[in-house]
Amino acid sequence: MTRLTALLAASLTLGIAGAHAQETGLDVQANASPLDWMTGCWTHERYDQREVWSEDLGGLKFGYAVNRDENGKVTFFEDLRIENRSGGAVYIASPRGAAPTEFVETERTGLSITFENPDHDYPQKITYGANRVALVATISTIDDDRVQSWAMYDCKEMGRE
Repeated sequence: MTRLTALLAASLTLGIAGAHAQETGLDVQANASPLDWMTGCWTHERYDQREVWSEDLGGLKFGYAVNRDENGKVTFFEDLRIENRSGGAVYIASPRGAAPTEFVETERTGLSITFENPDHDYPQKITYGANRVALVATISTIDDDRVQSWAMYDCKEMGRE
């Protein structure tokens, strides 16, 4: 594929994503700072736990999480989405097919982002951060109680594509 063809394909994909957002009434901002460092397949070092994030698609980032037990049976799954809206990014989670819950962006640095929803039971705060080798997810209450944190590593490097 030529470079021009690739650029045209990427532009078309972003245009379709943006048009879909307008048709569905989403307040998506395509020019917001992307979270490219989250993109990819991430897995826990010891457990069969996986989280996968798409590239930024015109202000939308899609993801999912799945955990399996030692027999390969799914024990947890979650549909995820991050929308770049005019007021900042919004993290939308639907664990086990439940109704979506929104968490609004409260802080962002170069390689981390925090979302909060003080009205949610737990978690109320979700933070993602990246370092040289891992994507680190942390959940807690608003006042940083009941903290749980785990590092996830590139699926390819862990042999779990």
